[in-house]
Amino acid sequence: LPRTWDAFVAATHQTIRRKIHKAKRRADDPDVQFHTASEPEAIAAIWDEFVRLHQSRFQDKVVGGGVFTDPTFECFLRRAVESLAAQGKVRLLWCSYRGVPISIQFYLLGGETANMYQSGFDPAFAHLEPGHLLYSFTVEHLIDGGFTKLDFLRGDESYKADWNGKP
Repeated sequence: LPRTWDAFVAATHQTIRRKIHKAKRRADDPDVQFHTASEPEAIAAIWDEFVRLHQSRFQDKVVGGGVFTDPTFECFLRRAVESLAAQGKVRLLWCSYRGVPISIQFYLLGGETANMYQSGFDPAFAHLEPGHLLYSFTVEHLIDGGFTKLDFLRGDESYKADWNGKP
């Protein structure tokens, strides 16, 4: 990550830069709010919404849904997150519209690196471009918090390149 949000925006492709500016205008709407959780209690309070939004992302796309259709995985990850949150190594960031969470991202933190592990959004709010809303907030939040790297982890999804991810 560059040292400033403005430097990050300047380094993005023109198409994404327009989406960032549009997201920033939408973020000024009082119905749009951004939240973060890093304490175990706060993460536990939003966990079910995280699972719901992650699963919503796979609605009608993957037979059987996302990873949380396996209760063993959900139980494992919940316990791991509780332990990591107690060490300050987890952060959930989400965007809500009129009090309803519409997109969420789950980060594993290590040193100056934020690793985006999982995300989700509610397709019913696709018209608000919740992914762009949340990424704009999150990247600025990470830069302001002193993170120097944002790792999208494995996979070649197009949004990673859009947000300046390098393989």
